[in-house]
Amino acid sequence: HKDDLTKLRRFLHDTLPLQALFLFERLNDALPKMLKVAAPDSGKNVEYQFYRLANTAGGIYALLDYVNFKGEGVLQSESYNEVRWGLLQVLENMCGRDRDISALNEFVLNAKKLLKQRVLNAPAGIDESRWLDGWGRRLDSYVDAFYVFGAA
Repeated sequence: HKDDLTKLRRFLHDTLPLQALFLFERLNDALPKMLKVAAPDSGKNVEYQFYRLANTAGGIYALLDYVNFKGEGVLQSESYNEVRWGLLQVLENMCGRDRDISALNEFVLNAKKLLKQRVLNAPAGIDESRWLDGWGRRLDSYVDAFYVFGAA
């Protein structure tokens, strides 16, 4: 087992640039996918909120992580009881205009609401409540990133 773990660590280390490229390409592809399925009256807001976050310190991290964490929100498989929790739904629920810490706070607040709704809508026999605290900490790291990535 130790040799396998060492090989895995080496592989992950050696492919870091490729992994980063994958993350960025997925984010780059996300906005067109989301706009294609967004309600006609929400497309402009989704695009605005996407770029609002992208232009906020730490916002790229939030977008990159969330889309790879919970998806774009364009697939039926990203829903329970037809309620989705992907990046599209978080952005649709945002309405702020400031490009500062408030953008990340609003993003995190809306993501937490959607993930709580996900837990409530989970099919019988699926208890995802045990994940909420960890999901919340992960989302809170987006606000922390505002300070790490250069806001003063």
